[in-house]
Amino acid sequence: MKKSKISILIPIVINDYIDKFNSSSGYYNDICYTTTTEDGTDILLKDRQKEFISKDNIVCRENCDFSEYDNDTFVARCSRDVKECSKSFSDMNIKKDKLLENFKNIKKYYHFIY
Repeated sequence: MKKSKISILIPIVINDYIDKFNSSSGYYNDICYTTTTEDGTDILLKDRQKEFISKDNIVCRENCDFSEYDNDTFVARCSRDVKECSKSFSDMNIKKDKLLENFKNIKKYYHFIY
C-alpha cells in the first residue's frame, strides 16, 4: 500500500544554498559533502548540524521534509506522510498528555476584573 503525503506551502525567501534549509540533505547527513567557510576552511558535519539550529535554518516543522523550493514564488514545500486513521476507537493510541498540551492557558491571555 502506497503511503499518502500531505504538503504544506511555506512562504520564505531563501538566498543561500537550498541544502542548508533541508535537514535531510547531504549537507547535514553526508560526511563527504564538501562545503567551506568564507575563510576557505572545511565545515565539519557536526558543526553544520549545530548551525542548522543556531542559525534558525528551520523551514519545515518536526516530522516534515523539505521537499522543494520555488525561486519564482519564494515558496518552500514541506511534506509528510499522512497517518492512517484507526477504524475503531478502541484501536486508537491516544496520548492524553499531548492533547492537553494543545490547549492554551487562558490565564496567560485574559485578566478578569471582579
